[in-house]
Amino acid sequence: MKASDLPLNYNAVEILERNLAARGDKVALYSLERELTFRQAGDEVNRLGNALIKLDVRLGETVAILAPDSAEFVCAYFAALKIGAVAASVNTLLKPQELDYILRDARARVLVAHQALLPSLRPIWNQLDQVEHLIVDPRVKAVTLTGSERAGSAVASAAAREIKKAVLELGGSDAFIVMPSADFKAALTTAVKARTINSGQSCIAAKRFFIADKVYDDFLRQFVERMRALKIGDPLDETTEIGPLATEQILNGVHDQVQKSVVAGAKLLTGGNRIHGPGFFYEPTVLVNVPRNSPAYREEVFGPVASIFRVRDVADAIEIANDSPFGLGASAWTGDPTEKELFASELDAGVVFINGMVASDPRLPFGGVKRSGFGRELGAAGIREFTNIKTIWIS
Repeated sequence: MKASDLPLNYNAVEILERNLAARGDKVALYSLERELTFRQAGDEVNRLGNALIKLDVRLGETVAILAPDSAEFVCAYFAALKIGAVAASVNTLLKPQELDYILRDARARVLVAHQALLPSLRPIWNQLDQVEHLIVDPRVKAVTLTGSERAGSAVASAAAREIKKAVLELGGSDAFIVMPSADFKAALTTAVKARTINSGQSCIAAKRFFIADKVYDDFLRQFVERMRALKIGDPLDETTEIGPLATEQILNGVHDQVQKSVVAGAKLLTGGNRIHGPGFFYEPTVLVNVPRNSPAYREEVFGPVASIFRVRDVADAIEIANDSPFGLGASAWTGDPTEKELFASELDAGVVFINGMVASDPRLPFGGVKRSGFGRELGAAGIREFTNIKTIWIS
């Protein structure tokens, strides 16, 4: 579906409910206070959004949004109500990343989204060094960023100096855990997809894999075989499984992280090389014996590179998975009810999926902890991020 095909009263939740009807009765949101199904969470988003529009409750005049370097994602970013500011009817400024080839395409796509879906969205095309001027402008009341730790630190600092609300969705080094009781075939298939989706360029892509000792050897052998067999090529070819990385800078960064990890003691089982020729391609790569002081252990690797660890049990898996500066998402695979409860409560991440690949959904709050950022996008919580609570008492 294209943005231009959507009606002005477009409801992302309704479309997703039609596409994901089978998931409607599954528990999607759990906290100490309550648990909600996907359908209930979607209903809450619609009720809150309609109430805000009716009451015209706003944080301020304008929210600035600093978006990542994908033109296609920029359009989907808003069409799926990823930013609560749009749902809350706040005037919104969009600042995509300043890559020329992206801006050429993004301008056309964002204008389509603006005309068809989001009359409160105003695309802007200023350079990166002008972003702080945008944040400090008194007409801008809040800012939200999807980007790197470095960008998040700069944006949060500028917003804090001006005492303005900020929401940061930054990097991730998501854990993918497989226990002996898991559906092995489903876990293996999903693990490969979770690491290589968008050629590994996703903040919620699985990057560190923790496999229980009992199934480790079989998992590692088959995972490496599948990574080697992935078809690399033109991303416009529907049979392609791994496309190029977005920029030469990302490509060089991934290769540097892999090489430094190997020097530090990691063992390379497959990949580890640039693919020379047109495009910024990198071989699907698997590392084992990754030391704690290496980039593959401590940093986000934004490409098709998997680090695999052997763990003794649930406690060992949780301890090592939490040994990361990031805390965006985690995926745990198990058939044991006690293990499910432990993973849900003890994994230090903003999003935990049990027996499923981490993904965002406009009905559910999305965001991280630690150096993965703060605040929430999506769901009722994402809408509330860009509103103010007013207490009124009448005698």
